[in-house]
Amino acid sequence: MTQLRSILQKSYPKDDFYDLYVENLRNLAHGFYSYCFKDKISGEKQIKNAIEIFGQVGYEDLAYYYQKRYQKLLGKLLT
Repeated sequence: MTQLRSILQKSYPKDDFYDLYVENLRNLAHGFYSYCFKDKISGEKQIKNAIEIFGQVGYEDLAYYYQKRYQKLLGKLLT
């Protein structure tokens, strides 16, 4: 729960990170949509790129959180 609260706090507008967060989250959502309903390959690439961006800008906790969500999605789709 603490991890989720920390992630949610990062979504409040404070600085340029907010714009990056929202745009990257949008890309992540598009990736999930593409993966589930259109093209798995391009969707997976978009998801991985968005997760990587979070890590590159120093928000490893966000990268970890969304990586786990992605893995959970894959587990559900593959079973």
